[in-house]
Amino acid sequence: MVVVYHPQLSSISIISYIMPLFRSKKKKSAQAATLAAQVTAPATYPDNIVRPGLGKLTTGAQQPVNNSHDVAQHARTSPQPVYQTIDASRYEIRLLEVLPGAYPQPIKCVLRPVSLLAATVPQYETVSYCWGQSQRCFPINLNDRRRLIENSAGCVLHRVQLPHQSRLIWIDAVCINQDDDREKGQQVSIMGDIYRCSKQNIVYFGMVNKFARAVQATLQAVLSDMKKNIPKDTTLFELTHLSGPSEQHRMPQNGRLMDPDINLRPLEALYSDPWFGRIWVVQEVALAPTSICYYGDAEFLLADVLRVAVWLIWHQGMRWPHTTISKQGLNRAFSIWYFADHDPSLKSQYQMMTRTLTTICLALETHEATNPKDKIYALLGLHARWKPGLWQAIMPRYDKTVSVSDVYRDATRTMIQEAMSLEILQYRCPRAEHPLLPTTPSWVIDFTRLSGKGIRPRRLGLRFTADDGRGIKECTILAPQGLPVLPLVGFTLDRVKSRTRTIADTESVYVPELADILALSQSLRLPYRDLSQQLARTLVADHDSNGIAPGPRAQEAYSAFLSLCNDSMSLLIKSANSMPSRTKKEQVDLGGRYLQSFLLACVGRCFFVTNGGLMGIGPENLVEGDRVAILYGGRVPFVMSTRGSLGRGEYRLLGECYVDGVMQGQGMRKHKAAGNWDEVFHVV
Repeated sequence: MVVVYHPQLSSISIISYIMPLFRSKKKKSAQAATLAAQVTAPATYPDNIVRPGLGKLTTGAQQPVNNSHDVAQHARTSPQPVYQTIDASRYEIRLLEVLPGAYPQPIKCVLRPVSLLAATVPQYETVSYCWGQSQRCFPINLNDRRRLIENSAGCVLHRVQLPHQSRLIWIDAVCINQDDDREKGQQVSIMGDIYRCSKQNIVYFGMVNKFARAVQATLQAVLSDMKKNIPKDTTLFELTHLSGPSEQHRMPQNGRLMDPDINLRPLEALYSDPWFGRIWVVQEVALAPTSICYYGDAEFLLADVLRVAVWLIWHQGMRWPHTTISKQGLNRAFSIWYFADHDPSLKSQYQMMTRTLTTICLALETHEATNPKDKIYALLGLHARWKPGLWQAIMPRYDKTVSVSDVYRDATRTMIQEAMSLEILQYRCPRAEHPLLPTTPSWVIDFTRLSGKGIRPRRLGLRFTADDGRGIKECTILAPQGLPVLPLVGFTLDRVKSRTRTIADTESVYVPELADILALSQSLRLPYRDLSQQLARTLVADHDSNGIAPGPRAQEAYSAFLSLCNDSMSLLIKSANSMPSRTKKEQVDLGGRYLQSFLLACVGRCFFVTNGGLMGIGPENLVEGDRVAILYGGRVPFVMSTRGSLGRGEYRLLGECYVDGVMQGQGMRKHKAAGNWDEVFHVV
């Protein structure tokens, strides 16, 4: 194993495979010699985003690297393989020299191996684009040989090609040997450094678009409107997220500062582009010094596109009913903005979102990847600081000996050990049709189904502290990677006594399901217990529809909700406009808001009671006798099962649950006060 550190690179990669590089000693071509003389410009590194790395690790004196020598030595006039081996220990990459030309002439390119450890790195541009369907049908002339590449990459090359001079770029579809899984893993591991060391990044939205100029004009109109309404001493982030220097500087949510005469329709196609939904693009635009968009024949800054999205979202109540701009596209652009806008006001937000792999993963949970492994690998370059020993566990590997299940297993364990928290386990989705192997451990998270259409139930709130703020235990922290067992420490709070049917995933919830809940809760009949208040909290998991604690009228809203149920055979809320009584309208409004909270909390879950008289909502696959456990490092209780052929002390994780009366650490404090023993749950 070779460990390499270089001060110009803000990250350290541990390369566990070294690929020998054999070079012949044939005469250098005149073209390569000319390029060698041009690649002496020093690389530029952005000062606003720094990833500290793991420290200065070396294996001995490092030999100086000379890129001019390397470029000339790799260029040959006689036939050589298009992809010659590159040296992983020297952070070698291939740059693509796109030779001068114009459509419809064939594109001619030359691959140039370059080391990122060199004292001088040639100035190059990176490309961020959507692969689309991976079909190699676009012909180019690469190193004097005809080669087929992905059609999307070919369109990019046509767009970036200059008529009278060469252009040096890095584009993954051509610069990485896509037929070599080992090389792909090695290059992906330094992808962040490739973009960080570039001159600029090109965001490619498409070759031809008749609305390109209209889009550009609309962006400028919205930007001008935004600048006019933002005080000089306030940034966009401060205006939309923080209190301004005075009340008149604070924009109300759904604010009405935007000029209503601006025609937003040209932006509909822009924000519907699939580029905004790809997970790889976030790292690419976050780490590059700057990004410029190519949209047809128009060019504009990506930062402007993202800021306009933020401005539109802030005015969603005013403008969205009058336009069909993709809400999903705007929301994805909004999430990219936190990472890619290099404005100093966003620095603290960026650092908070990149402090752990878990925070990065959850911030980008709606972004997609063609290869399921990339739901993890695409996050690695964004990490602010890697702890020693964690990087090796999720080193990018695309060979078939490592399954998606293996990658997700090691990523789940890494997130737990790094964050010292079980938060990621709250995203275990028992309803998913697991695309992983049947033998995948129950605690492994399916990162392709963290959120999105059809993903229910919603995660329980993160304001809970069922473990009373205590972190995970040492046996969980030190558990070795690669094993199917996850040791978790805690105690059994109680066992499930009975449960109702699962709340259906439909637009309406019928009275019989609620009747089951009320009947089961009445079976508790414990003295000194206000079941009405308990039910009011439990059926919404003590959160309103906005994901925050219910207001002072929560009990009144619950009563209004029950009243509506009594008035109808279903919980379909009638329009308040059809009811003449102002009081009735208010009650309908209260009950309707409670209904929304109820659906968000209970759809995909069941209501249950325990042997000790507790009530809660939990995963749909729990049964009588399952354990409700409070675990160190867990904000919420979890349901454990011993069903099936399990060994002694082994459990399966079913999922998170809400149990009224223990969510703020009451159960943990009682456990400690009684001097009870902790137990180890070997989760398989």
